Amino acid sequence: SDQVWHPINYGSHYYTMEWIPEQIKKITYAASFGVSNIPKYQIKGTKKFLGRIDNISVREQQGAQIVYDMINKKVPVVVDPTLLLDSDRWEKISTNIEDKDYIFCYFLGNNKMEREMANAVKNKTGKKIFSIPCMDEVNLEDLQFGDKQLYDVGPSEFLSYIKNAAYVITDSFHGTMFSINFQRNFFSFCKSSDSEESSENSRLYSALNIFGLSNRIIHNMDNLTAEDISIDYKNVIPILEEQRRDSIEYLENMLFEMTKG
Repeated sequence: SDQVWHPINYGSHYYTMEWIPEQIKKITYAASFGVSNIPKYQIKGTKKFLGRIDNISVREQQGAQIVYDMINKKVPVVVDPTLLLDSDRWEKISTNIEDKDYIFCYFLGNNKMEREMANAVKNKTGKKIFSIPCMDEVNLEDLQFGDKQLYDVGPSEFLSYIKNAAYVITDSFHGTMFSINFQRNFFSFCKSSDSEESSENSRLYSALNIFGLSNRIIHNMDNLTAEDISIDYKNVIPILEEQRRDSIEYLENMLFEMTKG
């Protein structure tokens, strides 16, 4: 899963499974192209490797459209693998932390508005900002951003900081997915402009649209109100549970089919 079919990965021919012999059955679960369109010079190769896969499922609607455009095949859209496990299962591998009820910031990009948003929520709620500095690129301002900078954070701690947060502000796709799974109030940002050829925004739009949470994607802060900072999950959870059941059923059926003959 994840962005295994992002055009930058094509060079190795590994995630495309082209190295697997023709007679061996091949399936995908929640594969993602990461982009909205395949570069013209890679269309031929994309059609070739997709045509060799017996059963395809993708992570976002735009990915399903790309598969259809490439090989004229309709494929299911399934949830990200992190959502196959419910919050209780994830909680078992999280660690105990003393901190509670803060604004957790997890930024991969260097978008000034994300930091401004965090400070705006802090001003409205009075809660402290906890941040993990310089995750994907060095941003010297992050070394002093927030009330507490978190450096000694592994996967278990990462889960805990999301689980115990009052609010999560992030430009990370999986930061957003875990926020939904733990039913946190969150705001998501896009790391790039929709007009950029390398934009990875479609995966975020697709996932949040399914859950009816498209309004959590922040493009500007002009009309932020106190009501905007909370999420009512009563309509979200039934959708998540249904999507989880359907995705697990797909995966189990495909694995069973692959074992036959």
